[in-house]
Amino acid sequence: MREPKAMVVAGVMSGTSADGVDVALVRVAPGRDGVPKLKLLGHVERAYPKAVREVVLRLMDGVPTNAAEMSRLNWRLGAVYADAVEAAVYKLGTKIALIGLHGQTI
Repeated sequence: MREPKAMVVAGVMSGTSADGVDVALVRVAPGRDGVPKLKLLGHVERAYPKAVREVVLRLMDGVPTNAAEMSRLNWRLGAVYADAVEAAVYKLGTKIALIGLHGQTI
């Protein structure tokens, strides 16, 4: 069995305030008794573009929409998340092995 190695993980969060995206980079390393050691390397906050935030808030308020608008928003949010992760990687000067992202609550 291979010995586990340390890796850097990006945790991506956007909340119900729909103000933007937070990215935390954490080094996860093997620890004693199977309990991993965690070290926060840093974090980055990125505001949503105004147009994206407006759509998210409108949909959170229950305004009816169609599949095309939901698909566009899904694509736009993906781009915002990717930009935020890229900014964190650049700022902190590291590579990542894994991204955890729950998505935006609508």
